[in-house]
Amino acid sequence: PINNIRALQPDVIMESASHLGYDYLEEIPKICKARVVMMPYYPEQSSTAIKKKIIQDLWGDTYKPSNHH
Repeated sequence: PINNIRALQPDVIMESASHLGYDYLEEIPKICKARVVMMPYYPEQSSTAIKKKIIQDLWGDTYKPSNHH
């Protein structure tokens, strides 16, 4: 995420509390002036599952993910 943060220079960055202790968090103040907001971690709420549901609702079974990120 550091390259994205450096490129975008956001005002606010939301991070999961499950990321506490990750090295990249120490880099954020060195590369931008964003306010970092730590959100609680809820293991029963999966961002991957939410994204898949959105894709399914929008495109049904016709969506074929690419390997491009």
